[in-house]
Amino acid sequence: MKLKNLVVILVSLIFVLPLLDTRTTSQNYIIQFATAAVNRNKIRQHLAGCQGDIIRSYAPGYSKYRWYEIRINQPDLLPRIIKKLREEYQLTYVAPVTPVKLSATANDPYFLTGQQNYFKRLGIEAAWNNQAGSDRIKVAVIDTGIDSLHPDINNIFLNKKEIPFDSIDNDNNGYVDDIRGWNFINENNYTDDDNGHGTHVAGIIGATTNNQIGIAGAAGGGFEIDGKKRRGVILIPLKTANKRNQHGSNIVIAKAVDLAVNYGAKIINLSLQTTAINPIEKDPLYQSLSQAARQGVILIAASGNTDDPHYANLDNWSHYNLLTNHPDVIAVTATEVI
Repeated sequence: MKLKNLVVILVSLIFVLPLLDTRTTSQNYIIQFATAAVNRNKIRQHLAGCQGDIIRSYAPGYSKYRWYEIRINQPDLLPRIIKKLREEYQLTYVAPVTPVKLSATANDPYFLTGQQNYFKRLGIEAAWNNQAGSDRIKVAVIDTGIDSLHPDINNIFLNKKEIPFDSIDNDNNGYVDDIRGWNFINENNYTDDDNGHGTHVAGIIGATTNNQIGIAGAAGGGFEIDGKKRRGVILIPLKTANKRNQHGSNIVIAKAVDLAVNYGAKIINLSLQTTAINPIEKDPLYQSLSQAARQGVILIAASGNTDDPHYANLDNWSHYNLLTNHPDVIAVTATEVI
């Protein structure tokens, strides 16, 4: 299958939040040590000195060392804590968590229909004559989930290696009963969309085409090619945000990227934007993206969209756009003129 036919349309809307700093009353940080011999209880004792704690940790299979996300409630005391951790445990990386925020999407019932004009401008009807999608291709949608009951989305991922609801991690990937992806916000297998953004993005990618319902997905199948009706791409919901404006950190997004690769995704669509301090190569999400690219996964992210002329110029940003600064990520933008 020609994956390039699918790439040009994996477009999502994004909005950027600035990095938090030590002037806030509470701040999350990502840290990593240059040793695997780390005593978690000792770390917690040090963090207690600034009313902090470990929020989560993550040890990707391609790294010898574990990442920790910590919360500090007295950021002014952080330098003293960092000094102690460096002395005792070879602390090598400290960075503030970069919040992720999704853009708003219109709820006007004619909004999506009107946007179908961009498919015509891209000449997608000619592409459909050759390739309209394939159920051999899995596309991971790292977003707010996907509406499993949506009448126009009929190709949501089913993990056949997992036995439903037996409370056992049958496929040994670290996630119990992950039948249809994973919810990284609530740490469970409920990946339905309570926001709408993820379903919107998934629809653009893989809503069933040529079925007289809703919109036409770019790779949703539905056409007969060589006498055989084609199915669309398989959509993997990986939920990293929800309707209450709760969003995952870069560690959470990194875990979603790694799980997408574990599921066999050929394309990962990140309908979000996040930032990192320099050098961004040490960020956990950056490293997960690099690992996915080494395994041949196509990575898609939006470059940004705003009416603010200051932020429209990326040179004005005071932080690094992690996704679009990654050499293996295809940055997609939008234009009113094609």
